[in-house]
Amino acid sequence: MIVAKTEEQNSMIHTWINKTSENKLILFFNGLGMDEKTLCNFNHKGFDVCMFYNYNELTSIKDSFKEYDEIYVIAWSMGVWAAEQCLRNSKINITKSIAINGTSIPIDSDYGIDKKIFEGTALNWNDRNRMKFMMRIFASTSLYKKYFSCLPDRNTDEQKNELLVLLDKAMKENISHYPWDTAICGKQDLIFNYQNQINYWTGKANIISCDIPHYPFINSKNWNEIVSL
Repeated sequence: MIVAKTEEQNSMIHTWINKTSENKLILFFNGLGMDEKTLCNFNHKGFDVCMFYNYNELTSIKDSFKEYDEIYVIAWSMGVWAAEQCLRNSKINITKSIAINGTSIPIDSDYGIDKKIFEGTALNWNDRNRMKFMMRIFASTSLYKKYFSCLPDRNTDEQKNELLVLLDKAMKENISHYPWDTAICGKQDLIFNYQNQINYWTGKANIISCDIPHYPFINSKNWNEIVSL
């Protein structure tokens, strides 16, 4: 259930996916080019869920969400880097932070996506290549078809602009001391190389390797299964 959107389309979007006065909150930083459909098959029971996406213009999270007893930051893909930028000066009392299939240095040949690959993806982004990319996040045709309803409704040109903006920003602003507790790394990830994820997270967070593609919500169907890792 989408309760509200705040911010203009060219700025980061803040959307309540579930808001039923639970005492636990998920702050979910979505992947690049995605929208609220990412979690269309997910069970939010027991958690209020606030989603952030569209990283053309990042904004600091000023709300402390003091009404919640437990607050979990869960970030996927480029959302890991975006979360760090947005929470850099935050006063939120975070219970646990979990990074999924992403790193703090997202455009890098050793710790993220190789710059030439990211640049080529951004410059050549069109309807055809967008479909190829969406198939790659599932790593198989069968999963692509199964989870087709979770693909974003975002405009192709809008996504391309986001790619180009992040190509510039992430190369300049990738130094962070944000304390991630857990890093979930997908062995079948065709976007963020699995070994690059391991390279980055070793010594920085508790690493959990899973047999999942880049789109991580294959095995997990509710937030408890993720926050308990």
